[in-house]
Amino acid sequence: MYNFLARFKRKSLSDNMFFNYVVLFFLIILVSILTAVFMSFIVSYSQKNIEQPRLFANQVIREDDLLVQDVLKIDGWVEVLDSNFKVVKTYGGSKQIGYTYSREEFFKLVFSNDGSEYYYSSAYLKGNQFIVLSAVPLNKYKEGITIVRYDGSMSDMNVRVITQEEEKAGIRAMAAGIAFFIIILGLGILAYSKLTSRILVKPLRTLLQGVRKIQAGDYSVRIALKSVSEIGQLKDAFNHMVMKIQEEILLRQKSEEARKHLIMSVSHDLKNPLASIVGYAGYLMKNENLSGPDKNKYLKVIYENGLRANDLIQDLLQFSKLDSEDFSLSLKKMDLCEFMRELLAGYIPQIEEKCISYDLNIPEESIFALFDSKQLDRAISNLIVNAIKYNDAGTTIAVRLKQKQNRIQIVIEDNGIGIPKELAEDVFKPFIRVDSARNSKTGGSGLGLSITKRIIAKHGWDIRLDKSYTNGCRFIIELTV
Repeated sequence: MYNFLARFKRKSLSDNMFFNYVVLFFLIILVSILTAVFMSFIVSYSQKNIEQPRLFANQVIREDDLLVQDVLKIDGWVEVLDSNFKVVKTYGGSKQIGYTYSREEFFKLVFSNDGSEYYYSSAYLKGNQFIVLSAVPLNKYKEGITIVRYDGSMSDMNVRVITQEEEKAGIRAMAAGIAFFIIILGLGILAYSKLTSRILVKPLRTLLQGVRKIQAGDYSVRIALKSVSEIGQLKDAFNHMVMKIQEEILLRQKSEEARKHLIMSVSHDLKNPLASIVGYAGYLMKNENLSGPDKNKYLKVIYENGLRANDLIQDLLQFSKLDSEDFSLSLKKMDLCEFMRELLAGYIPQIEEKCISYDLNIPEESIFALFDSKQLDRAISNLIVNAIKYNDAGTTIAVRLKQKQNRIQIVIEDNGIGIPKELAEDVFKPFIRVDSARNSKTGGSGLGLSITKRIIAKHGWDIRLDKSYTNGCRFIIELTV
């Protein structure tokens, strides 16, 4: 049974329907055969106790005796003739003993019967010495006797008598056979439909249960069906749809959480510099007689906090701009080596001013790539500025650019403080800071690496933090040309 169901599930619905029709066809044939056998059994059983009347010559003869009672009961008669067709004995016949039939008359009676009121039959008695002639009235048909000829011959061996009891038994057998056919066929179809419904109806019920769970808001539901038919394909499409809906909901939830986090982070990061600006500006307004050095000190604090607020706002605008559907890169095919040399040259004074060493390895030959120089400058600058800003004197910053076949790799690393393992997964998320106190001191917005990630992704490139590098921090940018 299991193997049958397994094979049935592997078929398509059209194949299953065709298979059902074929099975039902053979089921009907089988039930028809069983019905015929059943009817035959009923007829034979019902007729076995029905005594067949002895009406014809071959039935009347019993060894050297004659059983003529059944013939006489229906007003028939029996005559015994010798070999010359002379009547030697009669039972109710119209001819007297001694009457001799002519050959023509005898054969006309036995083989013609046309226009006669009797049905005649003959048989030999005692080794052809005598002839038994039996006459059965035809009008007895109305009284329950039917004479049936099986073929066109006049031989009494092909004649059968059917009584009313036999006719009634035949009708009963026919009725029983029809009832048997209907019951067996109905039970067979019911059993087979129950069997096949496990493959067709049960999966649909399972799908309906899944739909109802989704209506109730449960998008974690998955339909588990082992089928490769259209129902199996529907199951796969259903599960894929639910997965997409769940992903969209989770993405929306994460987006909402990120939005709230962004608002809180921006509010927090703007709060400190703005509070300093407002506080020191108010202090200056109230104390007009402050000395020049004091004024300059307070104005410097106001200026630095203004820069911090401005940098945060600019980073926030850039971050929002990159997420906008209207944002697009201005891509041009340019020499990436020349671009990197010019970009790094602008940061050498800051590197040297902080007593940080540098190791720049940029090939002399040209390596061309398609990129937006302004946006890529912003992305790589964020990495270099972070390496300068958050590392102490004596740190070494290394930048390498190399090409292997159609793969270009830009590596920016340092042997400074590095990034803790617990933050490595989230380092490109907005407002993720390695050291909150240090970022507060240096004025970092917490959006730099997130902006870098988005710019690199807009180019179709990839950027990752090398987690295997434990001597500091290593970022790897890869692209295909």
